[in-house]
This record gives sequence, structure tokens and C-alpha cells, in this order.
Amino acid sequence: MTEMKRKRSTRTIQHRYDGMMDTKSGRGTSKDRITVMTANPRRFTPTEMRQWYLASGFIQNIVDGPAEDATREWITIKTNRDDDNQETGTKGLGISRIIQNRMTELGFREKLKDLIRFSRLYNEGGILFFGIMANKPQVAAELATQMPEEIISLDYINVISPDYFTINDVNIDPLSKIYRQPKISVQGKEVHLSRLSWMVHSYLPEERRGVSVVETILDAILAQDTSLWSVNHLVYMMGLWIFKSQKVEDLSPDKLAEFLMKMQAMISTMSFAGIAKDEDISRVANMDVNSNLKQLFDFIFENLAGLARMPKSRIMGQSQGVITSGQFDLLNYYDNIAKFQELECRQIIERVISMIVREKNGPVTKALGGSSEGLDWEFTFNSLWRIGPIEQSDIDLKHSQSDQIYITTAVLGPEEVRERRFKDLEQYPAWEKAPINFKTPALKPVEGEKDKKSFAQQGGENQPELGNIGPGRQTQ
Repeated sequence: MTEMKRKRSTRTIQHRYDGMMDTKSGRGTSKDRITVMTANPRRFTPTEMRQWYLASGFIQNIVDGPAEDATREWITIKTNRDDDNQETGTKGLGISRIIQNRMTELGFREKLKDLIRFSRLYNEGGILFFGIMANKPQVAAELATQMPEEIISLDYINVISPDYFTINDVNIDPLSKIYRQPKISVQGKEVHLSRLSWMVHSYLPEERRGVSVVETILDAILAQDTSLWSVNHLVYMMGLWIFKSQKVEDLSPDKLAEFLMKMQAMISTMSFAGIAKDEDISRVANMDVNSNLKQLFDFIFENLAGLARMPKSRIMGQSQGVITSGQFDLLNYYDNIAKFQELECRQIIERVISMIVREKNGPVTKALGGSSEGLDWEFTFNSLWRIGPIEQSDIDLKHSQSDQIYITTAVLGPEEVRERRFKDLEQYPAWEKAPINFKTPALKPVEGEKDKKSFAQQGGENQPELGNIGPGRQTQ
């Protein structure tokens, strides 16, 4: 008997689940509908992705919004040859401005924005191809080799969609030096990774694809679109005009339809109707419209915002860049954009700047006298947002109050507060020269005049002498 209990206990352990199970309702068993659900990932072609993108304005906002925000305020470049150096005696050449102009000439900012859009829209993302001119002609055979260190010029930058490139031979050996590095071919021609920058969202090397944002949000987009379609139909049923007349029975269906169309075209909130005694016209309004309609849309948009990792205000296309009080979701969104800039965009921008600096026939090399050796540069991303004027006023007021407390309690002096809070204010030294003399000097008669009296009668004593009257100088 003891042996039978031990065997029964063993069987129970073998069939144990890490969760609740109810044999009557089927919960936790093979009959449970939840447990039999499996993943069903959808994979769309680039053409299908574009069709979804074109069909929905919300998809456009979700795909384009982060790309626009990541490149909206752009970057600030600094080099060691921008300004004059008093210590070394080197002259400032404004190299950062030259680099910015070269990037504008190449259209790099707009192309980086398109690259980010492609990375969100397509499973395979998008690539930037750098077309260069070098000492050796860059034919198809050369594209499969490492980009030469010395380049004549960066000729152009192209943004390429997955319609024109394929991902081949991804190395999945974790002991290899090139683990997870793919080979990319553009229209059947292999291109070395040093000649392009590839951006893809949530890349999975084993699947040779990433995750399109459109795939992630599609269920919420369908729910929103279906709800909007239902509301459109609901509006038609919110009110109904009813016309009662015995003459309706005498009209043919075509004549009746024509009559009702004419009546519908004339009826408005300021219309008048003339009818017979035995006729009646009235409007029946459906006041029992679903009162939870707004809650339904809020629920859909909350899901959509969560899947897209964007605040609802940004999805709705509201203007951005200014933060008002309480917009913590927007601050969190901009923090995510800033992280994306550092993790994904920085290396691409650094790559382009380094090629611009290395251009043998480029404006940077020419400005530096033929060699870019010794040029140090760096860049920072500009702030994505600023505080609203009302919020800024509140902050300034609180700072003023705290400064006043520090001064009145002798914690800090006025000069110390000025140094801490208003470092950029100009300071003028004390005026040590003699004050300006604004008195009208007495004038002497000019030689050749008849006499002093006649000269004075002509108003000469009231005429100022023309001369140099400047600070600290008095006319003798």
C-alpha cells in the first residue's frame, strides 16, 4: 500500500504545472484556450509596409515622429581650429562651420532622418551608402573590399530601402570574430560594411530581420480605425427625420426617393416647412448613444501609445519642443530619443564627419593647408526640448526668492549671487577719466571781423565752436 502511494505521488510530480489548474473549467489544462495559444508573427514585404504606411495617418506619425525629433535640433560641432589660440599663436579658421556646410551640401541631415524612418518602417531597416571618389576607380569589384583610408572626396550619400538590398550569410558562430556580422548585397553586388551604415530596429541575427514598428502597433491601429469607422456610421443614426402623409402611399418608390432627397437638402436648423393638417414632420434623436465612447477611444490610444513608446500628444501630431508642467510622459519620450541619438546616430555622424575631414580635395583639408593632421573635433546633440515661458517664469521667481534669502541672511553677498546666477552679464570697470564737459564754450572773434560787438550782435556768442569735444577733453 505504501509502495502504491509512493508511485501515485511520483506521477503527480511528473504532471505538475507551475500555475493553477482546474479540471472542471479546464483552466491550466490542455482544454484551456489560453494555454493552447501560440505566437503567430507576421512578416510583411516592403511593399505591404508602404501600403499600411500610406493608409493610416497615425502610422505615419508613429514612424516619422521619432525620426523628425532625433534630427530636428541637430548637432553642435567644435574643433581646436575654430577660434584664435593665444597660447600657440594659431589662427582660427572656423572649421566647425566648414564641416556643417559640407554636411548640408551632402544633404546628410535629411538622409539620416530617412534612414531612421526606414529602420522603423521595414523589417530589414535601411542603409546609408557612401559613394566616394578615390585614387582607384570604385567599380563593382572594389565595393566588396574595405573602403580606402585616403579618399579624394565623399561624392554622395544614398538612402537605400530593403527593396534593393539583401542580408546574406549572417555569422552565427559565437566563437567567431565576426559573430552576428552579416554580408549585405545591393542589387546583387556585395558591399563591404565599411562603405555603408545599416540601421534596423530590434535586429534578430538568427531570423535575418528586425521588428517593424508597424507590425507592433498594427492591432491597435486596426482597433482605432474600426472604431472610427463605427463612429462614422453611428453619426448617421443619431437622428432621423420622419415625414407622415397619406400622399406617400400614392408616390412610386422613385418619386418618393426624389422627394425625400429634396426635403433632406432643404432641412437645416433654420428651415421652415409647410405641410397639410393631416401631415406631420418630426425628428427622432437617438440620445442613447454609447456614453462610454470616449473611454473606448482613450483605451485604444493608451494601448497604441504604449506599443509605439510615444506619448499620445505626439501620436496626435501636436507641436513639440516646449515642455509645460505635468508632461512627464513627454519628458520620458525625449529621454528615449536622446538615448537613441547616442546609441544609434552618434556612430553614423562620427563616420561622416571623419570622411569629410579626410577628403583630400575637401574644404577642410584646403582650409588647413593640405593636411588635417592635428585637427581635434567633437560634437554634441542639441537639446530636444525647452521649458515653456510660464514654467520658466516660475523657476526664475523661485531662484530670485532664494537669492534674496541668501543675501538678507548674509549667506552670500550680492556679488557672489551675481557670479553664480548671472555669469554672462557684462561688467564695466569704474570710469576713472575726467567727466565730459557739456558747457558751451565762450567763443572769440574771428580775425577779419569788424569788431567784437558786431560779431556778438550776429549771434556769435551763442554759436558753439566746431571742434573735437570728447570724453575727458575740454575745449580751451
